[in-house]
Amino acid sequence: YALYVWSFFFGLILASVYFVGKKIGKFRWSVALLFLLGAVVAAAIAFMEPAQENASIPYLLLCGAIAMCSMILPGLSGSYVLLLMGNYHLVMIKAVSSFDLAVLIPVGIGAAAGLAAFARLLSWVFKRFHDQTIALLTGFIFGSLAILWPWKEAVLQTFMKGEELKEKIIGYDYALPDLSSMETWGALAIMFAGIVMIGLIEVTAGKLGDD
Repeated sequence: YALYVWSFFFGLILASVYFVGKKIGKFRWSVALLFLLGAVVAAAIAFMEPAQENASIPYLLLCGAIAMCSMILPGLSGSYVLLLMGNYHLVMIKAVSSFDLAVLIPVGIGAAAGLAAFARLLSWVFKRFHDQTIALLTGFIFGSLAILWPWKEAVLQTFMKGEELKEKIIGYDYALPDLSSMETWGALAIMFAGIVMIGLIEVTAGKLGDD
């Protein structure tokens, strides 16, 4: 049910744009520019072609660090970053299923180092430049909607690795929803449910905060 799953998360993220963005205290040109920058960067990621698989230790360390840093930022998926870096299948499927420590240990070390360094940096930036940081993160969230657009078809590329035929996603063909289709209206209803869910969570959190 790919269409319905994409639609639900699209609704969640769309609502999050509003609720995160409303935390910006005062409008400035720097705020607007950083929102635009975040949106452009996140949207550009959606159209990047994934790299080839690479099992070298330095590259695995880099994959772990970048994937973990992207998990801290709203709007960027660590799994999607691994996919773009060409190592999603290697790390999340092959290495995890076979418990391949030769792959998992470098990725784990990179993730721990990335988390320790980037979380500290993000905390410092957030305290010094609150509105600008929120604007950049809101832009990331808004730009990520390009990745989550439900009406798309994966473009696959097949290649040989040794004697094994493999395929990878190199992009998507995007389309507009067919409003004459009941499937489309079902997807839109699920998208709306995602929006409502985020709204209810925010309202509930606000009431608990007041209590």
